[in-house]
Amino acid sequence: MLRLLFPCFPFEQLPADIRQIVADKTGAVHQVVTVRDGMNSGIASVLETESGSVFVKGHPGRPSPGRCVAP
Repeated sequence: MLRLLFPCFPFEQLPADIRQIVADKTGAVHQVVTVRDGMNSGIASVLETESGSVFVKGHPGRPSPGRCVAP
């Protein structure tokens, strides 16, 4: 099986309008922990929000999943 390797990037680096969409659904984001292990996407983070912990995973600009590796 072929796996694509590409670096992770933090939730904070998402465009402001995307971060706002998340906050509109979850409430204010108080803390972000970037997930760096396992099979991930370009972004994989656990957010501590007003409504509790939320796992966010995404693949911005890439149509297929790959393996996220810490830089």
